[in-house]
Amino acid sequence: DQTIQFVELLQASLMSESNIRAWCNSCNAYVPMNQKRIVSSLPTVLTINCNVKNLQQLKYFSSVDNGRAWFKTKFYLKTDEAKGHVLAKSADDEGVDEEEWIAYDLVSMISMIIDERGKNDYIDPNTGIDSITDTDAHFVAHIKVHNVYDNSDTSAGTGKWLLFNDFCVTPTDEKDVMQMYGHKKVPCMLFFAKSESQTLDNKSLKSLPDLTKSGFHDLCYERPLTYGRQLKSTFKCLDPRGETPGSSGMKVVGIDCEFVALSKTEKQLHPDGSETILKAARLVLARVSVVRGEGPLKNECFIDDYVRAVEPVYDYLTRYSGLREGDLDVGRSKHHLTTLKKTYMKLRYLVDQGCHFVGHGLKNDFKMINITVPPDQIIDTVELFRLANQRKISLRFLAAYLLQKDIQGVTHDSIEDANVALELYDVYCELKEAGSLKQKLKEMYKWGRENKWELE
Repeated sequence: DQTIQFVELLQASLMSESNIRAWCNSCNAYVPMNQKRIVSSLPTVLTINCNVKNLQQLKYFSSVDNGRAWFKTKFYLKTDEAKGHVLAKSADDEGVDEEEWIAYDLVSMISMIIDERGKNDYIDPNTGIDSITDTDAHFVAHIKVHNVYDNSDTSAGTGKWLLFNDFCVTPTDEKDVMQMYGHKKVPCMLFFAKSESQTLDNKSLKSLPDLTKSGFHDLCYERPLTYGRQLKSTFKCLDPRGETPGSSGMKVVGIDCEFVALSKTEKQLHPDGSETILKAARLVLARVSVVRGEGPLKNECFIDDYVRAVEPVYDYLTRYSGLREGDLDVGRSKHHLTTLKKTYMKLRYLVDQGCHFVGHGLKNDFKMINITVPPDQIIDTVELFRLANQRKISLRFLAAYLLQKDIQGVTHDSIEDANVALELYDVYCELKEAGSLKQKLKEMYKWGRENKWELE
């Protein structure tokens, strides 16, 4: 729609409706449902995904009507708490009562800079429109300098901006932020903050933990979604009176995560028999197990969360995850089922307290969970038992060779995998202390190559 305004599109996005398939407890099945987003309060920072996919959509951001840019760096929002509606107005609109409306200013923009473009390679076959996805590009960020850090003269009221382009940081201005440079710059993410938040003092910039100690323990002891039926007992929560995770208590924990697929992998088969992955399967977190790495109850699990499926599962990946149909359904699961948010908050607390996580392939697990863990808090057995420039060794092989244990025979179990990782870490520490680690790794790689890395 060529006539739709930025604030109109924003308002429609904040009150979006969509048709989804969701679990119905009455029907005991997934059924079509209409999902409507209700806005109860306005955030301090509002993040907007531009979702620009082609040149036709990009033209909106560079268009000007009667001397006014379509893209706004300031707008006003107001909520109707009774109806759950949110209204939006442009800063250009007259008669805005700032006591009633909340002003939002653009404070950051992440953009894709297109390095090079083909002629016919980027035509969308469905629409015939010149697409800007899957191009050779890199990302840059425009950041508005907070008043706390900006001592320069900002009498013009626009403030100071910085452009982050890889390792190059350059001072710039709002005009550069708004400029799309033809089709070379594609806005991806916009960050708007409440105007009053720009005047906060230094103390307000300090990040506060999501959970307190008591809040973490309350969350761990909270009833699962499957409360009321007989559940499998697989873990024992930390005792708040004597077990404290983190640098001041239990510093080391073992962890393993399992995932399920919500969609299949899309592949293209070439005449020579090779395949190209067009779109990877969409994986989501399904189970997290965290075990004690120290203390009298070492190797006993204290978190074993099954994460409720909010979308139909395409493939449970049972061979690799150990999960089966029904394990993630509120109506049928016999496990400790909870929400993704609550599981994430538990892990975030452990990270913030300085826990060191021991596991196998943790880099990929944390990436899938979308949680950032400082590198010095990750102890990955993939890297501990690897010679430089050599192949990575599976957890099953390491367990068989170093621990004489046969694991993952039929399916995986995340508690078992987390405990095996902890045992391997103990072996690593012993070998390193004895000065025989490198020799042991050479012997293991030699044996693996001679036996084609197969376990009998």
